[in-house]
Amino acid sequence: MLLALVAVVGSAALAYFAIDKIRVLKHSPTSQPMTSAASEAASRARTNPAAFAPPPHSIAVLPFVNMSGDKEQDYFSDGLSEELLNSLARINELQVAARTSSFYFKGEHADLATIAHKLNVASVLEGSVRRSGHTIRITAQLNNAVTGISYGHRPTIVISATC
Repeated sequence: MLLALVAVVGSAALAYFAIDKIRVLKHSPTSQPMTSAASEAASRARTNPAAFAPPPHSIAVLPFVNMSGDKEQDYFSDGLSEELLNSLARINELQVAARTSSFYFKGEHADLATIAHKLNVASVLEGSVRRSGHTIRITAQLNNAVTGISYGHRPTIVISATC
C-alpha cells in the first residue's frame, strides 16, 4: 500500500514537471537564443528538406532505469514510467508514443535522436529510480529530440517513508 502511494506521488510530480515544460514551450515565443548545437540542427533542418520534423507536441516516455542494484525493483521503475505515460496521454493536445513502442528501447543504449526518429516524437522523457531502504530517489529529464538538448534542469524527487 505504501509503495503504491509513493509511486502515485512520484509519478504525479514528474507528470506535472513534464506537462509544465510542454505548456511553457507551447506558449513561449520562438525567438529564444539558441546554443551552437541547436543553431546547427536548425540550420540542417532548413537546408535539408528530408530533415526530421516530428509533430511539435509529441513525446515518448522511456522506461526509467532501475539504479537500485536490485533486479526485483524493475517492476517499480517500469510501473512509474507507465504511470507517467498514462498521465501524459490524458492531455488532448499531446501525442504520446505507445508503451510497447517506448519500452522496446528498455536496456538499449541507443542515442535519443535515434529513438526519437523511430518513434517520430519531438520530446523524450527519460529518468532513473533508486530505492534504498525507505528512500526512493526519482530523477527525470525532458529532452528536445530535434536538437538533442535538454529542456532544463533534471528534477529529482526524494521520498522517504517508514512502514
